[in-house]
Amino acid sequence: MPLRRTFFYLQQGKVKFRDNVHVFAMGFHRNPAEEQSGARDFVYWHWAQLQYHNPKVQLVKHVDKVITPFARAYLNDGREVLFDLDGMRREEIEKTLAKTLGK
Repeated sequence: MPLRRTFFYLQQGKVKFRDNVHVFAMGFHRNPAEEQSGARDFVYWHWAQLQYHNPKVQLVKHVDKVITPFARAYLNDGREVLFDLDGMRREEIEKTLAKTLGK
């Protein structure tokens, strides 16, 4: 069984969104340039963990529809938080999301 499909791996996720995050969207490429591969790797390794730890948040993937990788969170008061993920590794993306949107 792949490591990413184990219950233990799902529990290891560090990003737990605040209660005011309703929708979280990420845009990335499947075959990115080297400096854009962090967003794809983040989705590959952490998307299931996000779903597990945030069951009330709608998660949306925009695959191959964007020029540069991004993440956008829609809050319940109508505000949006936009992240530019170009040049970031998956660990940096995880830390940024946990620090900005995490509990």
